Amino acid sequence: MRNASICEGIWARPRPFRSAGHAQAQHHMEAIVDDVEALGDRNLRFIEACRQGSWEMLQPILSPSFAYLDGATGEVWEMDRYIKDLRENPAPTLVIDQLAIHVDGDTAVASARTQSRPGQSNRYIDTYERRGGEWLCARVRVAAAGELTVATRVYGWLTTEISPRWLCGGCGGSPRATVAR
Repeated sequence: MRNASICEGIWARPRPFRSAGHAQAQHHMEAIVDDVEALGDRNLRFIEACRQGSWEMLQPILSPSFAYLDGATGEVWEMDRYIKDLRENPAPTLVIDQLAIHVDGDTAVASARTQSRPGQSNRYIDTYERRGGEWLCARVRVAAAGELTVATRVYGWLTTEISPRWLCGGCGGSPRATVAR
């Protein structure tokens, strides 16, 4: 089938009435798509910094108010401790799956399951904030995958896998979008 025939078929069908607000909503959703892509890139940069144990790679994407919450102890780490741990414990075999990104205005959450050794899975929840038009990571919490069951129950999107083409699946056109990759 030629591309032209696909287009002709689409335009030949009656289109629903679209209000003046439709264009604004469409523009808003396109902005959210851009945010999700930017956050996905930030997330991958964060993971790569962890693989390499590189503070220099990670520091530019962190908020000045960045804090790490140890999921095992509930303790908030001092920045010097976090930097030392990052540098002394690179995780070259770190892999992620079940990545989910949720955007709501100038705040976003990214979550994924991680594995650096067979049989040992963790889940992280990163909170991002938009500052000066740029997404910066403000908070990180890492815990054994089973320890985040309350968050998973409350925010079911954390483990829902949705194909990127269903970007706004279930959001009803609201200013929020949830994506899992």
